[in-house]
Amino acid sequence: MEAFLWCKRFIAESFEGKIFYWVPVCVAFGILLYFCLPHEPSLSICLFFTLFLGMICADRYKRQRYAQLGVFGVLGFIVLGVTLATLRTQSLDTTFIEKEGLYQVEAEIENILPYEKGQRVILKNIVLEDERTPFAAKIRLSSYHADGINIGDRVSVLTKLRPPSPPVYPGGFDFRRYAFYRGWGAVGFTLSAFEVIEPAEASHVTDFFKNWRQFINNKLNAIENEKSRGVAKALILGQRQAVDTAVLEDIRDAGIAHLLAISGLHIGLVAGFVFFLIRGVLASFPSIALRYPIKKIAAIGGMLAAVTYMLIVGAPVPTQRAVLMTGLVFLAVIVDRTSISFRLAAFAALVIMVIRPETVAEVSFQLSFAAVLSLIAFYEWAHKRLKSYFYQQGFFNKLGVYFMGLVITTVIASIATAPLTLFHFQHFAVYSVLANMVAVPIVSFIVMPLALIAVALMSFHMEGWALKGMEKGIEAVTDSARYVAHMDGAVFHSPQMASLAISIVVLGALILMLTNKPLKPFGTVLIAIGSIWAFMPQKLPSVLLSEDASLVSYYDESKKELRFNQISRDKYIIENWAESYGLQDGEIKRMKQCDGNGCVFEQDGLRIAYVTGKAGLGEECQKADVLMLPFKLSWRERKQNCSHPAHIIDRIDVWKNGAYALYLSDQAVSMKTVGGQTHKRPWQQ
Repeated sequence: MEAFLWCKRFIAESFEGKIFYWVPVCVAFGILLYFCLPHEPSLSICLFFTLFLGMICADRYKRQRYAQLGVFGVLGFIVLGVTLATLRTQSLDTTFIEKEGLYQVEAEIENILPYEKGQRVILKNIVLEDERTPFAAKIRLSSYHADGINIGDRVSVLTKLRPPSPPVYPGGFDFRRYAFYRGWGAVGFTLSAFEVIEPAEASHVTDFFKNWRQFINNKLNAIENEKSRGVAKALILGQRQAVDTAVLEDIRDAGIAHLLAISGLHIGLVAGFVFFLIRGVLASFPSIALRYPIKKIAAIGGMLAAVTYMLIVGAPVPTQRAVLMTGLVFLAVIVDRTSISFRLAAFAALVIMVIRPETVAEVSFQLSFAAVLSLIAFYEWAHKRLKSYFYQQGFFNKLGVYFMGLVITTVIASIATAPLTLFHFQHFAVYSVLANMVAVPIVSFIVMPLALIAVALMSFHMEGWALKGMEKGIEAVTDSARYVAHMDGAVFHSPQMASLAISIVVLGALILMLTNKPLKPFGTVLIAIGSIWAFMPQKLPSVLLSEDASLVSYYDESKKELRFNQISRDKYIIENWAESYGLQDGEIKRMKQCDGNGCVFEQDGLRIAYVTGKAGLGEECQKADVLMLPFKLSWRERKQNCSHPAHIIDRIDVWKNGAYALYLSDQAVSMKTVGGQTHKRPWQQ
């Protein structure tokens, strides 16, 4: 009994005043649980259990049985997360195209985005002219023939389309799910120029902002330096696809890729600039400043500026999240409450989960909230202890506080996001503090203010001088990124980590930040355990086979090299496979034991053969332990002529199961497949 009372008191002290912070954590867990379920849950059953647990919680609260309330509350919010995800999925009508092929498409242009040297065009209200039937979903196209078209135009174009692709290896990124929640039923590229059948009609509000975005994009083409032009489009419009590949790689390796996403920094700069501009102008008139709450008026102006900017850039999910957070900050200013707090972050997370629950499983949501929560935790601690230092007068003191804050912010955000960055991308920018020390002040005080001025002057065709200054600032940022990215040891690479280990680290971090002192040491212990587990050597696949059996690789663990049957095509798959092993370009090589009939290699006492044609089957059917074929081998042929291999994987097997991962050890073979790790869900059509 005493032990029970001690536990009850311990939990009560640990969560006192912090219970609301854990509501979005439980809902997020339910959403992630939904994506792990083997089958699509019944919406009616989910709604029933959500209401049932809600009624139980209300009863336990009324009876003041708070221990039971806590247990049923946790279960209720987890089930609520499953329900929200189920409701969101069943509200969508995304249908994937049945087969890859050439299609004459008639559709309305929903959006136009720059992409490398071409453009990406999103189509809606589609008719596939070969079938003369409407296509319910949207289509994403890459095109080099998108000149002379506008958002809202009805067009016709010859395309090559395919369904969104499954993961390229077991446990990899599932583009099908990503496309499903964006409404893309097919992806592909154009084979002809767009023919405008019907020009855009009078635009409504959303089309107005899309055309404004296209207008800004066209104006930015005046920037002479092509690489700076791409970065400018990413900084102002969030169009990261416009950035030169080499520049983007340098920016990522330097640890300043967050500058290219229209998120907290950009929204904060835009809204903050407008806030201080309005407040400064109003404060210059004593008759206004003494009679009206100019701070609150400026907060309303900053909020409107943030929303307008979000609509201009197309309202991507990270921007929606940043605008929501910024709007809540300004709302707190208006109602005289604390602007930044865990309660604000929890409320913002809940709103996002209700509107777009699928974002919980996406890396942008995870990284942004990891950084936000860690920074709130630090500055809440620092504000109490270093308040007098922060508010000392003097220019040099304030300048020192700014750069100290920049360093601390970068270090804390980098540490907080490192586990998730390594888990999702298998690399981490070691010198990100140095790169941010240079890039963030330039972007904050030169590039973005000039960008705002340039956008304001574009309607008057007077933006040239602002774009020129912006170009110089961007060149300074990219030059510093290139310098940092090419320093020795600038990037730490790691093989893909165990998801359970990272989950333990995340849980430990949440306990450390969102509980009171009694439970915090337990969070530290969990972080330590998860970190040790994450970096422990794991068994990596010895062999990978692509979903069409055209590409095969084997991992030479002794030399830390990944060897392929060919490296001249399927670059996307090759890069993803290499990243999953934590390897770089120099560690990707072609197999040596290849000839016109295929490739052969031996590992752990097993002979693995990849045969490209039936002419090369004879010898390998008698010697190979594992035989991989990019063509169909009938059961009769297997029994009569090819009975020696313990495992035969042919074109039909990969068509059914997707990509294969083979684990070889002690003359034994175990396999994982994409089909074996996924289940029949709406995005797995």
